[in-house]
Amino acid sequence: LIELFLPSEGDHVVLDPFAGTGTTLIAALELGHQALGIEIEERYCSIIERRLGESLFTSSKKKAQQGAPADAKSARRLALALGDDVVEN
Repeated sequence: LIELFLPSEGDHVVLDPFAGTGTTLIAALELGHQALGIEIEERYCSIIERRLGESLFTSSKKKAQQGAPADAKSARRLALALGDDVVEN
């Protein structure tokens, strides 16, 4: 749903005042948006925290598998391999 309601360009913040288990927050972050969740039930906050940790780990692992550089050193190697002569030493 986030893809339907937010333009793909620009920096957006998704506010979920009833965050529950954090599904909306995770979707927003995976689409490159910032997310702010509010949840009154403490038990759900720990679920959100766990799910966000898993999601961020999974996202970075997927990016690495898809060839996106995982760090600055990898990005530099990729740029050099692609013949980017703008890369500084």
